Amino acid sequence: MAKPHTTTAPPNHGAGLPYEFVRGGVISLDPNFVDSVREAVANATPQFDLLSFTKASEARDALAARLLSSPARKIGFILIDGSADAERAVAMAANLRAIAPTVEILIASDPIMAADRTFIRQAFALGACDVLAGPPWSSDVLIHALHRAAWQTAAADAATPQVVAEPPSPWGERPDRNLMAEVGHEMRTPLGTMIGFAQTIEQETLGPIGSAPERYRDYARTIRTSGEHLLALFDDLLEVGAACARSIAAGETILPSDIIERSAELVRGSIDAKGLTLHIEPACGDATTVGNVTLVQQSMLNLLQNAIKFTPPGGNIWLKVCAADAIRITVRDDGVGIEEA
Repeated sequence: MAKPHTTTAPPNHGAGLPYEFVRGGVISLDPNFVDSVREAVANATPQFDLLSFTKASEARDALAARLLSSPARKIGFILIDGSADAERAVAMAANLRAIAPTVEILIASDPIMAADRTFIRQAFALGACDVLAGPPWSSDVLIHALHRAAWQTAAADAATPQVVAEPPSPWGERPDRNLMAEVGHEMRTPLGTMIGFAQTIEQETLGPIGSAPERYRDYARTIRTSGEHLLALFDDLLEVGAACARSIAAGETILPSDIIERSAELVRGSIDAKGLTLHIEPACGDATTVGNVTLVQQSMLNLLQNAIKFTPPGGNIWLKVCAADAIRITVRDDGVGIEEA
């Protein structure tokens, strides 16, 4: 079981917000969830004024009553507890987005769902602006995400002076215009191919489709592969967007032994289904480091899934962490390996 992460929240997460208090709503049936949020943001500046709701309808009524209120009384964000039912949380987000299009909505979920591309894509498509992992919370990530959500809501409010400054991120700058230009180029190429071949098929440029079926099938295949390339690119952008929204958590304490144990739990079903044996070797040292727990965990899972895929049934996989002067996590297997050349 992972130990709680200990972090120190950087100061002035909410600099530039037009509130003495940042007001937000938390929707959860679990009072412990609300308490965990309050505890995580207890030392934030400016302070948080959190309203607790047990149903989406209560939050809707509160939003409707406060939409025309003075800026000081408006709700800057809604955080939905999705730890027990992530799909229901997404449905709540869509419902709230329909009545309050300018209020930022966040969903909290367990670390696995919070890193799942399909779930994140669905949540964003239906109205959420961020997906956070917790509880337990990384206080600095939660504080910054909530402050940023409140700032986004304030910036979208026509009644708010446009001099409201964006809260500074303590974890670095966002991607620059050069990156976006490269992404645009990467998108235009497959899109141009897809449009060109689709027009060729639609207009039957090579004659009736029945007269040249192989050529048309080749064009359809090219459209499909170009679409798959675009989908992979969108997935990568989704991860970048989610990371920017969360302002990459460089301040979380990483316990390597916890990463090992959690990863082993998550792949246990795949290990057993293939008849593999997972060996967790004794750790050497117990040092910790600072970084993003979710991304390190995802990297670890990627390595393990690769080992499971290429290890024949009945094979072995070894995990080892050495945390002394430097931290090294090793995944080793007796699969086919990679040719030296």
